[in-house]
Amino acid sequence: MHLGYHRHFAVAGILGEAARKVLGYKSFKGIALAGGFTAFGFIGSPLPMWLFQDAYMKSIEEMGMGVEYVEGYSL
Repeated sequence: MHLGYHRHFAVAGILGEAARKVLGYKSFKGIALAGGFTAFGFIGSPLPMWLFQDAYMKSIEEMGMGVEYVEGYSL
């Protein structure tokens, strides 16, 4: 697994815990905001593929992925 995936989860977790500490561990706002950061951690990895599909597909092709593979995942 690429290290970038782990960074998204780590940053999201740290931000979530910071939000809970600032807003209170029993605060609904703190829990909701922490959940939002956690959700961001999950979507952070594929986000470039969704938002910048052409550039992303070109970059993974340049990294050595086969053309068939890249075309198979293009919309």
